[in-house]
Amino acid sequence: MTATKEKREPKTNQETWRDWMPVSEITGERAEIGDLFTRDEILQELEKRGIAINPETFRSWEKYGLLPRAVRQWHNGAVRAVYPSWIVRTASITRSLLDKGWSRDQIKGAMVRLRDPTVSPTLGKYLFDVTLSDVYRAIDQWGYAFSDLWGKTTVTVTVTNEQGETVVAESRSYEPTGNSSH
Repeated sequence: MTATKEKREPKTNQETWRDWMPVSEITGERAEIGDLFTRDEILQELEKRGIAINPETFRSWEKYGLLPRAVRQWHNGAVRAVYPSWIVRTASITRSLLDKGWSRDQIKGAMVRLRDPTVSPTLGKYLFDVTLSDVYRAIDQWGYAFSDLWGKTTVTVTVTNEQGETVVAESRSYEPTGNSSH
């Protein structure tokens, strides 16, 4: 009697951020990417926002499927592993959920559901669509405009789940510029 090897799924996530990009409902093609950043640049941006994630943790989240893997391509004079800017938001949400006690399996399941436009068309686009930068640009414009009117201003964006638990919270402070044309 011979033993047969059971075919197993790979233990590591092989999906890149290109696989996570939303598909246009009109053209059926993946959304435009925008600027790309190295892992170190992404980690630096997270640190600026007060979110400390070390490179080993970031890579383990990729391996487990909490974050998509980088795409290797020509970038700033060399072939580098790069990501779009929305990885900052996705990593921030991942850190927040882990801090709230979510398991890696729960987060991975949520990320899969959020990317499915039939399950969550609006939220999936919020997390992964490159137009998120437009939302933050608008928030920045409001913040500067309000600070010019009333002095130092803080704008806080909070997302809560059905149980009233905060899932994402981000605050930005703005100092008066004396310029009302932001």
